[in-house]
Amino acid sequence: GTSISNIDFSRFSKIGNYAFKSCLSLTEVSIPAITNISVLKSLGEGVFSDCGYLTDVTLGNSAVSKYMFKNCLLLENVNLYDVTTVIPEGMFYGCKSLKYDSSSNKDATWNGKGVNIDDDTTLIQPYAFYGCSSLTGFEITTALTTIQTRAFNNCVKFDSLIIPDTVTTIEANVWNGCNEEIFCFYVFAPESEWSSGWVNNWNCDFPVYLLGQADESIYEFVYVPE
Repeated sequence: GTSISNIDFSRFSKIGNYAFKSCLSLTEVSIPAITNISVLKSLGEGVFSDCGYLTDVTLGNSAVSKYMFKNCLLLENVNLYDVTTVIPEGMFYGCKSLKYDSSSNKDATWNGKGVNIDDDTTLIQPYAFYGCSSLTGFEITTALTTIQTRAFNNCVKFDSLIIPDTVTTIEANVWNGCNEEIFCFYVFAPESEWSSGWVNNWNCDFPVYLLGQADESIYEFVYVPE
């Protein structure tokens, strides 16, 4: 029920869909690793969705699921290093307080600030960071190959993004709803060399044009009003 304030995960082998949805007394969770020998074997979809006061999260290896923290409005900091190399669909959907700190990203000695992504992350699934309106940027690792549809929709404070040439697939409307007045792409290839896996409207719902080369290897793209 909504009065649950502490969860002993050692009691569970399986946690079903939306098991702790809207537990408003829940402020912190520590989920153990899911392995062949662990007691906990699986997490359902939306396990902690709408836990509006959840702020402190510790995740063991593979302890992730779709829409896991949907609409956890106060969640700011999550360490995914050594947890997962795939960011599940809608995992942080509507997490309006979630931040990104470049000084802590991709670091096994995480400083506790923002969302920390594993070096080996290969895939960001649809709606993963939808509506994360406090995210101002995101560093894509060179292991990442695929960003799926609407992964960063309505991240209205996004101001810049570097896209390495290792990203071979960017699906439609990934940055739909971002702020067209401040958002800037840095792409490690001229447009003629963009992957065929970058669909025609990969960027956003507003036009993005070549501004110039930021240096000899990075091409800068920004919104240009017509």
